[in-house]
Amino acid sequence: MQVKEFLKKNNYLILILLLGISVRFFLAKSGGQFFMVDEARYFIGYKLLSSLSDFDLSSFMKTFLSSTHHILFNIFCLFSELFRYIYIKVFVNFGIAPYELNNLETGYFWISSFLFSLSSLVSAFIIYKIIYSFTENRFVSNLSFLIACLSNVSTYHSRHLVPYDITSMLCLLGLYIGLKKIKGGYFLSGFFCSTAILTYYGNLIVPLVYCLIISFYGSNDLRSIIKKSFIQIIGGLTPILCLMLMSLFIESPTFTNLFSSTEQVSGNQLGGYENFLVDFFEYFFYSDNIIFIFLFSSFILFSKKFINQDFLLGSFPKICYLGITLAFILMFLLNELKILNLYGRGYKQLFPLLIIISAFTLLKFKKSKILLLIPFFAFNTYLLFTITFPFDVEKYLSYNQINYSSVSLLNGPSISAFENFRENENLFLINSQRQIPPILKKNKKFHGKIIEEWKHPYSYKPYQFIHYDQLSRDLIEKYSRKILLVEKIP
Repeated sequence: MQVKEFLKKNNYLILILLLGISVRFFLAKSGGQFFMVDEARYFIGYKLLSSLSDFDLSSFMKTFLSSTHHILFNIFCLFSELFRYIYIKVFVNFGIAPYELNNLETGYFWISSFLFSLSSLVSAFIIYKIIYSFTENRFVSNLSFLIACLSNVSTYHSRHLVPYDITSMLCLLGLYIGLKKIKGGYFLSGFFCSTAILTYYGNLIVPLVYCLIISFYGSNDLRSIIKKSFIQIIGGLTPILCLMLMSLFIESPTFTNLFSSTEQVSGNQLGGYENFLVDFFEYFFYSDNIIFIFLFSSFILFSKKFINQDFLLGSFPKICYLGITLAFILMFLLNELKILNLYGRGYKQLFPLLIIISAFTLLKFKKSKILLLIPFFAFNTYLLFTITFPFDVEKYLSYNQINYSSVSLLNGPSISAFENFRENENLFLINSQRQIPPILKKNKKFHGKIIEEWKHPYSYKPYQFIHYDQLSRDLIEKYSRKILLVEKIP
């Protein structure tokens, strides 16, 4: 009886959850792994699993600490590799050993992508829990959950093996625990926000803002704010101290390397700093179209309400409003000072706060008006299923035993390094290389008969906001929206 009552009470929540799982499953299954440069870090998980299977703790710790870029991402790679290994062992080859995983003809990396993608679903559920705990409005909470589940900002990394969604989940987990005011909650909020930064070094601003929200929420005096902040700092230092102890145990300079790695993160941003505001709004608009217009309009309406009312320090929605404003200002200043510009993967960390703030505006709207927009939200995700990744095109051609030369219409030192020109081949695969910046110019026009074509991931514009400046995006938009198989005309 209790189960039946629970299902009846949460039927929409469960349906949205199943929809979110399905979208992520089919996206991961559609391929696209190892399209982003950061995905190369995933292979550390394979090495860690191999060390564990040999019960070699020393090798495990040395391998874990050897890659100091986004160091805690290594742990998630390990769990993901373990999940992939169990799947292959149960359904494909029971006798396989962990070190043989990458010798398989089919790697089944989509399994790992799917597991990673569930972190954005957990984030969506945490957003739901936060909104419902403050509003007790099931309709608005479910709608916010639906937006967080179907938003392309939340789903388009489902095909990849990168830490961007995981770090967002850890931040939100820290925020939720800190707001619950449970015993040890402030310590745990600091702990999770710190692990979020150590999982992806580029996510520096949002964890700080979440900690400030927790410190200010419900605080009536400066002493209370300082106390909460101090406990969070202790929690935040804990994972760093653990890493220091591990590095001392194996005599590794990990702690020093952590700081040099964070410097590299700010130093390897190859895009431009000149168009922050345009980049910021273009990224969200091209990612989510009507969802972004809907959320941003709600944010503007909340701004009007915020200005016209007295500010209460303990008001959660107003503290969130100040938090997202502070985060935006910090991103803008870091960009203007040419210290850091993290583009889409940095901007997207603000999305949960935007949904939370919008929820409080939606309380004033009629259900019937909002329900009209839901079909547009669902259609938004369709765009992600229409693109094909270069690696999958190459697998398709290899499977059909089609030989070709590989060239690009774009010119740059890191692009030409991936070209493979064969003198006697009449077929050319164009634009299948990784378009690693800098992109300098367009190559000479290539004449030939198009045999087959596929929509390049860059035809979906948010993929252009990885590292590229405006000039590079203009060149990509003109010359790299399609992958072409061309027969050379003599």
